[in-house]
Amino acid sequence: MRSIKKLAAILLALLLVMNITGCSALVLNEEKDAKSVVATIDGTELLKGDFTEYYQFYMFVQEAYGQSVKGTKEEMKEVKLTLFKDYILANLQKLECEAAGETVDEKTIDESVTALVDQAKKTFPEVGEYESVLKKYGYTEESILTTADEMLTLMQYNNIYTQGKVDFSHVGSQLAATVEGDELSMGMFYYYVIMEYLVSAMNGDTTANLYDTDAFYEKCYTYMVSGYKALLYAQENGLELTEEVINENYGTIDLLDAYYGLNQYAKEMFFVTDEQIAEVSELIAKCLAAQQLMFEEYADGLEITDEALKSHYELYESDYDTSTVSAYHILTEDEDFAAQLIAEAGTTKDGFMAVYEKYKEDSRVTQAMDLGSFGRGQMVAEFEDCAFSLGEGGVGNCVTSFGTHLVYVYDANLTEVSFESVKEKVLEDYRDEQINYYGQNYIDEKISDMKDKPGEYKVLPTELLSEYLYEKYNVDIDEKAAVR
Repeated sequence: MRSIKKLAAILLALLLVMNITGCSALVLNEEKDAKSVVATIDGTELLKGDFTEYYQFYMFVQEAYGQSVKGTKEEMKEVKLTLFKDYILANLQKLECEAAGETVDEKTIDESVTALVDQAKKTFPEVGEYESVLKKYGYTEESILTTADEMLTLMQYNNIYTQGKVDFSHVGSQLAATVEGDELSMGMFYYYVIMEYLVSAMNGDTTANLYDTDAFYEKCYTYMVSGYKALLYAQENGLELTEEVINENYGTIDLLDAYYGLNQYAKEMFFVTDEQIAEVSELIAKCLAAQQLMFEEYADGLEITDEALKSHYELYESDYDTSTVSAYHILTEDEDFAAQLIAEAGTTKDGFMAVYEKYKEDSRVTQAMDLGSFGRGQMVAEFEDCAFSLGEGGVGNCVTSFGTHLVYVYDANLTEVSFESVKEKVLEDYRDEQINYYGQNYIDEKISDMKDKPGEYKVLPTELLSEYLYEKYNVDIDEKAAVR
């Protein structure tokens, strides 16, 4: 028995020694890993520990704003690799800014640090929760302030890079395509990418992706090349590119810039300089104008009969009716309650308004409101038919997919419409419809013999910028060491 106890004691001692040794080895390995070189910039070494601090801070910021980054082991490895490249680029942009005499605004950094801490405390309001998150990332309430100041200062160079004296024209000047021997720049291509993205967003299309260098970039490349070929066609075939038609298309570009920051996207995210923006926006306006003239050329060649116009008018007759009515309504999904309202209201204005005031706050009423003025095609069909058939002063009811509506029309401006009275507008709409359906096919056919040769356009602007700066500063990176 004594020998067994002695053996157990020996084994326990060995396990303790092994555990202590293992922990010590782990700490030593971590320290060694932190000191490993992950990149050199002009001979200056960047250590794994410095990048790890950048990576941890990024993760903390995401969690502070309620956007924790999670994924599989491989997915997180990709995230880390992306952040490593961002880290290297941030250091290079810092060098470029410093060489150009650009510095960060300390007040802006202080405000950003304060905003970050306030946001983190707002996200983690429970007692000890904020401190727990700090501990998770190896921070204290004091150390997070120092780290945030350092990291946000580095990140700030990305913002001032495009705002100051730094020359980044090499990105936009790269070759995107050659069309009939003419070179089209990446600045022009990126401008098309941003325009298409913003237009897609305006139309509710969520599939457009500024960083999709495959399908989305291919589509934008086609638009750019087609537009430039249309410009060549217009010039070769005597289509007059007047200042009026060019400025009209410039208006589209100005609108995207005024409301959605087109030029800011181009400069800050795609590294297109102000000079390049001015140049490519003018060229794109001419391309759009040329396409417009070719669309008109196509429409002018159509043989449009009265029969075709009458068919179009009959199909969209309600669109040409400018009549409007103004109405109150009470909506309920309760059929018994609806019958009660209809009975109480009767067919008079006073009856309706009495019911409206009495029941508008009733829990059985889904909605009770003044709908104001509306025309044909703005309401569901059953409601529209009811309102327009009642006439001014009329009270009635109808059933739609939303429930039963009690309706009072307090104003009606009804107009008589005939084909002859709107024939000119019908012709204009018919031409536009034909252009929308077949105009691009006409352009494609006319420019089919023109040749284009793509450049290396399937590349993100940050990759072009990094490629240039890597060469300029003799950058050498060790991706495996950075992400392991």
